[in-house]
Amino acid sequence: MYAERDAGMDLLISRMWLMHRSAIHCKLSGGVGAAIEIKNAVPIIHGPSGCAYNHRIPVQQSWLDTEVLPTTALTEKETVLGGNDRLRDTILEVDRNYHPELIIVLLSCVSGIIGDDVKGEIFHLKNTDQVKADMVVVDTSGFKHRDFRDWIETAIKNVIHNYKHPEDYKPFPIEGCGQAEVLTALAGQLMEDPDANGGVIEHGVNLCGGNRAWDAGALEEKIDILTEIGATINAIFFANLTADKIKNAPRAELNVVQRPGDWVKIMNKRFGTEFVHEDIFSTRSLPYQERIRTFYTSIGEKLGLEKETEAVIDRRLAKLEADLEPYREKLDGKHIVMLRGSGMFGGAHELISLVLDLGMVVDAISLDYTFLYNKNLSKDVLVQHRKVTVEIFHKMGVDSDVLLETPIEKEEAVIKEFKPDIVVTTHERKWIPHSLGIPAYSREVHRFLGQFENVLETAKELCIELNRKNLAVKRPYIFQALEYDPVRYPYTKKSSASIRAGEAMQFVKTSKSSAVGKR
Repeated sequence: MYAERDAGMDLLISRMWLMHRSAIHCKLSGGVGAAIEIKNAVPIIHGPSGCAYNHRIPVQQSWLDTEVLPTTALTEKETVLGGNDRLRDTILEVDRNYHPELIIVLLSCVSGIIGDDVKGEIFHLKNTDQVKADMVVVDTSGFKHRDFRDWIETAIKNVIHNYKHPEDYKPFPIEGCGQAEVLTALAGQLMEDPDANGGVIEHGVNLCGGNRAWDAGALEEKIDILTEIGATINAIFFANLTADKIKNAPRAELNVVQRPGDWVKIMNKRFGTEFVHEDIFSTRSLPYQERIRTFYTSIGEKLGLEKETEAVIDRRLAKLEADLEPYREKLDGKHIVMLRGSGMFGGAHELISLVLDLGMVVDAISLDYTFLYNKNLSKDVLVQHRKVTVEIFHKMGVDSDVLLETPIEKEEAVIKEFKPDIVVTTHERKWIPHSLGIPAYSREVHRFLGQFENVLETAKELCIELNRKNLAVKRPYIFQALEYDPVRYPYTKKSSASIRAGEAMQFVKTSKSSAVGKR
């Protein structure tokens, strides 16, 4: 539920959720987050006790229920001689004490490097009937975490490609986050042939992306629409998921996923399960009505329910148009400035078609991507990305003279120049327009305008923010007196020096023919 907050509380909350950056230590963090979403499953961290300790207290704890997270607690001895004995004892203890339906062994850097035969150990325990629970092993070794620079560059290239060639879709790369590795392990090690469990369900659908942390608010709407067109929901990753539901996932005809990866390819190869991507990034180049229609039409085509889907979407779009009318009356003619902040792919791309449809006047849109471009990406990729970005805004109906190159360090001056009725920015930077007495809006984290409810709620929230009063904090919070790094918020300028140094080392380009080993 969207709530009006004191400006100082806005800043405090933004600091808390932005610490998600620090919560993801490596892909083991994502693996833990996914594994503990499965009911009656116990993840085991196969690594040192210190590694497990850090993952027992993540900032993500606000939406994750880490009831139990045992570890093999490897020491220097196991690091040298191998940790199979510790792993065997821990699995037996977990099975005996917690009686789980599923045990998920998550590798750490140590167990990944020393090469313990985890799959062999699991196979032996299961075939000798020593463990009642099902078991899978997930390679979440932190040292195999994705290279951030290469990942960003690939992601941007795919966005550019999908804009230019929508018929040849390339998914947003997600491997290396930990969640994708859990899904891959489940698809390869736990899922069963549908013929052994009653056969494929006609028009059966699995949904992936509806967990508590990722666009959870749209899950109920998706289920309602898919049911209305004639589909049957089989399993939802990771909402109310159990080991039995995972085993029966191949009974669906279709996977509908926000987070693509090797797991959908494995299911397609092993069981013939088709898949549709809910593209939450590339389709930002489309007006929100077209985004919604494109998504559901692709599902209807895969299920052979084209006519049913068209009828349902036509009816719901007509209702959405009528429901938006009261908000159009309140927002029509209101001036808006859209700034960046430190979000990666958010900002104006997500909202521009909606604010224009609501009759708002866009005075300025920031095109500053310094925080993204500082990763030593190739010059050609940067040029193409900027060109495509401008083309997207032009297609939406935005004039070139409102597209600004102003860096985010200068956004206060931009606000003062245009004096808009409201500013759209990322959550952590709302305090800047608030300090000038101007309302500011940031959509809730991980909400995408590919769903009817999200479009309507965004219009409603813009109206709520527009009417906010007493924006300036009367008694400043202590943390408001700090001088923050504008690009690396919530780090302060003083503490970000080491961060900048680390980034400089991490993103230095190296030639393909390394000088190492040369005389």
